[in-house]
Amino acid sequence: MKTKSGATVADSGDPFFLGMAGDPLAAVAVINGEGRMVFCNPQWDRLQMESHGARFETLQGRLIDEVFPPEQAAEHRELALATAACGRAQLVRKCCAGRMFAVWTCPIMPPTRYSATEPVFLFVVRAEIIDEHLLSVTGDGTIPVVEFRHSDLGPLSVLSRCELQVLALIARGMSTKRIAETLGRSVKTVESHRTSIGNKLKVDDRVQLAELVRRAGLTTREISVSSMDGPPHQ
Repeated sequence: MKTKSGATVADSGDPFFLGMAGDPLAAVAVINGEGRMVFCNPQWDRLQMESHGARFETLQGRLIDEVFPPEQAAEHRELALATAACGRAQLVRKCCAGRMFAVWTCPIMPPTRYSATEPVFLFVVRAEIIDEHLLSVTGDGTIPVVEFRHSDLGPLSVLSRCELQVLALIARGMSTKRIAETLGRSVKTVESHRTSIGNKLKVDDRVQLAELVRRAGLTTREISVSSMDGPPHQ
């Protein structure tokens, strides 16, 4: 399988890597310490360019700063370096354009074909299993799961944190009264948030609202202010 640059996945020299990077459901990249994408499979190119509006023949050889917004590039570096410091991979939940993804971030210690002295980082991105806890399928509760702080909630990004909380509970089928009890707010306040949500999203149907929430992965999150990514809209 060739990338747009003409390089092949087999250039990794590892048949196991070949199998993983050839998975059509996985976006795979190897990124070095300075943030340069030294390997990208076609799925990675497609996902990142569509999500961030980048226009390149391929992302291989480019810095993440050329693709990701500055705050996202900085956070990816921070998380990657943290994995190298502790020598342990982690799963990162990140929303791109309103769709939740699970990002496996794994430090690969030197020497490697990409660096003789510095660690590089393997990124494997998959669409999250909707409405299930991230690790419920494998049953592995030992892997650290991190919420990306600068996610892009897509159409939901116009909502305040309080509105996101209310919307997530609406998608769970809760009544206005139950939402008020859960969040410790008055029914009148919840109704006001509900009206504001409909006006901002131009959507008032519960099924359509639930689908937006489902894609963004909000139904599986802790309902707390800290779990709502990105700067709040007032």
